[in-house]
Amino acid sequence: MLYFTQKDKTTLLAYARYIICRELCNEYIHFELNNEFLNLYSAKCGLFVSLYNQDQLRACLGRITSDLPLYKTIEEMSIAAATRDHRFDKVEAEEVKNISIELSVLSPLQKIQSKEEIELGKHGIYVEWSGLSGTFLPQVATNQNWTVDEFLGHCAESKAGLGWDGWKEANLYIYEVVSMKEN
Repeated sequence: MLYFTQKDKTTLLAYARYIICRELCNEYIHFELNNEFLNLYSAKCGLFVSLYNQDQLRACLGRITSDLPLYKTIEEMSIAAATRDHRFDKVEAEEVKNISIELSVLSPLQKIQSKEEIELGKHGIYVEWSGLSGTFLPQVATNQNWTVDEFLGHCAESKAGLGWDGWKEANLYIYEVVSMKEN
């Protein structure tokens, strides 16, 4: 699992905000993409960008894996979350100042054989079967106060479109997350 210092987290969140502002706003925010930044944040890993307005989810999109360096995945997913989450309207420029950003950097997927391998609050899940798939970050189970069966059932039904018990036949994977959120 990747390790990020508090300075790293602050830098990555500032970068995500810079990308969203550059895309949506007419204001200029300076962010220096120097060689140190590019080298430090070049790991290839999955990432989800969640946007909140007054602690209410405003948008969330991501990638389970990525063949891009982390900073490029932050660019791609920050713009996607702000503009292409089909569950929400596009974030408007005047909203950006009220949006808080959460980045969830994913470890590689680990295939599991049994639901007993899932630790609520620690593991995210990825359910895949016959070309259909869905995922929930670890914080979803904690925030919803779900059991493992509810975590899997909701993911299989609402994310993968497999029906409530679809996870029982599906390939199951877990992953861990390093999460960072603006205050």
